[in-house]
Amino acid sequence: MKKLAALTALAAVSALAAWQLSPPDVQLELPQDPASTIAPFAARSLVPLPESLPEPEPAPKQPTPMPLPERLPLDALASSTPPGLILVSGGSYRIGLDRKRVTQMIESQQLRPLASEYPEHKVKLDDFFYMPTEVTNEQYAAFVEATGCEPPEHWAEQEAPDAGLPLPNFEVPPELADHPVVNVTHSQAEAFARWAGLRLVSEEEHQAVGRGRTTRAYPWGDDFDPTRANSVEAKLGHTAPVGSYPSGSAWLDERGTQVERTPENQDQLQGIHDLSGNVWEWTRSPFQAYPKFKPLVVKIQGSKERIAPEFDPDHHVAVSGDFGSPSVATRLTTRRGVAPWMSTSTLGLRCSASATPGEDLFLHVLASELAAFEAATGSTYRVQQAVHLQRWLHRRPASESLAGRPSTHRVILAHDHLAVIPVGSTGLADLAELERHSSELELGLLSTSIDLLEPRLVPGTYSVSYRAAGEGAGQPTLVLGDAAQELVAALPTHPPTLGYLLQGRASLQPRAAAPTTTEGTGSPAATLVHMELVVPTSVTDQGFHFRLPLATLPGAVDYSWLPE
Repeated sequence: MKKLAALTALAAVSALAAWQLSPPDVQLELPQDPASTIAPFAARSLVPLPESLPEPEPAPKQPTPMPLPERLPLDALASSTPPGLILVSGGSYRIGLDRKRVTQMIESQQLRPLASEYPEHKVKLDDFFYMPTEVTNEQYAAFVEATGCEPPEHWAEQEAPDAGLPLPNFEVPPELADHPVVNVTHSQAEAFARWAGLRLVSEEEHQAVGRGRTTRAYPWGDDFDPTRANSVEAKLGHTAPVGSYPSGSAWLDERGTQVERTPENQDQLQGIHDLSGNVWEWTRSPFQAYPKFKPLVVKIQGSKERIAPEFDPDHHVAVSGDFGSPSVATRLTTRRGVAPWMSTSTLGLRCSASATPGEDLFLHVLASELAAFEAATGSTYRVQQAVHLQRWLHRRPASESLAGRPSTHRVILAHDHLAVIPVGSTGLADLAELERHSSELELGLLSTSIDLLEPRLVPGTYSVSYRAAGEGAGQPTLVLGDAAQELVAALPTHPPTLGYLLQGRASLQPRAAAPTTTEGTGSPAATLVHMELVVPTSVTDQGFHFRLPLATLPGAVDYSWLPE
């Protein structure tokens, strides 16, 4: 418990007078925008292709049964949906506080920062998934091990040495494995979320989960109860294992609707824990004024004062409050603006995910890659028409001793994807016009987090273009380029077909090894991944249907990647 005591000593007790943390006198050197260094796609001339390309693989007529791998690494399980997260139903939710309520609180508590919670407004949320607890040290350790990123400082066996001396060894203290991870910056929190195939929670999601369709202050009601949350009133003085206060949790049924927990239904409900207290949680929400905000006029120390918080959209909202916060700071509507470079022993994170398959992959995991290619090519991409496969590997936590621990709690080990994203427009009307097109036609992007066997590609994002037969190729060809728009690979393909502008599809097929012939041809065993790329024509609701044939090592992609 020495490390736990040391962590407690390092924790800065949240003082409401200093809700807005003051930055130290430092200057950050921001990296140059990578998109500014990428050559325009349209400027690339036709690059000579190899003299001959193999015949394209025929499209499968019937799905071929493909066995799952004999075993997954370690004790991992595989799924095509975010593991360990709980469904929350979408709809209309009330966010923030009305003028009367926030004015009364500011005048009774003499706390100016509460003005940022005004005005109350409604938001409409789609269905989403939410982590049942804050991210634990054990969960974050899987990320550190997989990526080699910098571990949190409280994992060190000793204090950091002076400059020039070796760093101490970092290892999760066993007694803190099921405590929330802290000492992470916003960029580190975002990096964890992207690696896990998730996104940081938003402040609207946090309030929707905790309040449901009500306007209550805490997950259990409007009156604070020190037995339901790890705040300063609980007198614990440090972080608690996640899920230690189940009586203060929000409980949801199988439809994602918040309900009251009773002895009769408790076995059918799933809990979302620590929404009030334990540690502050980073969100993806910028710290800016709510819609229609106007400064409030309230009485502070007997005199009327006009209050307008110092919003900063470059800062991010932190929610929940921590073990050193008084009850007023652990309310569900509490907003704390925090500079993105901040990391403290009372600030952690939690993740959520869209219930729409693939949405987070394109809007959060691949956001920077899409932006870079859009800047380079001048194109836009139709993520709503994208085709994707993705898979999470995960396991149960090492310790199951905590009675309040959610049964769904999982440690994510890896997230992989394979996706194609079509362009927003081709400007061509039909197949005849396509065949007369005198230059490469950009079709979209291919993104992979795994090595591909055919074409030989390392993980990354690549542009995909089409060359009709006769334009530097003896047959229709798909051309793949990197972020600098340099030729990377070429694939033979069948001519596209014309059809409705529908969602593309993906299918899997095992391929047995073909022995090498006297002409030197042959093919290794592989898993074939047939990706259909549907790009719009200039005619409403019509699209060109292209087939992108890919191959991976046997078992690298299997049916656990397909949407459930």
